[in-house]
Amino acid sequence: MYLSPQSGLAVFLILVWVAICTYGDMLFKRAPSIASWDFTAAAVTYLLSSFVAFWTFRLQQWGWIAILWSSTSLTASLFLSVVMFGEPFTIRRRVAAALILAAIFLTE
Repeated sequence: MYLSPQSGLAVFLILVWVAICTYGDMLFKRAPSIASWDFTAAAVTYLLSSFVAFWTFRLQQWGWIAILWSSTSLTASLFLSVVMFGEPFTIRRRVAAALILAAIFLTE
């Protein structure tokens, strides 16, 4: 499959977008209250991710972005839960991930 330079940039932006949102999620989970620094940093992180999202949507069609974003986000969350938080990567989790990815790709 050939990717145009515009598509390659969109893939890169989606990876950046997922990374920023994942970091923001981790900050939100760590925040003890709304008045904490972590909560404020998470809100700013999400604000920054909106600019990346806007740029990505200007480059590609919505459906293509939704599929790639969802797939990348699922993969990142599985990776982080296993590597960073020591969750076991059970057969159930593998089957669920495969089924979710199949559903994501079949919806388009």
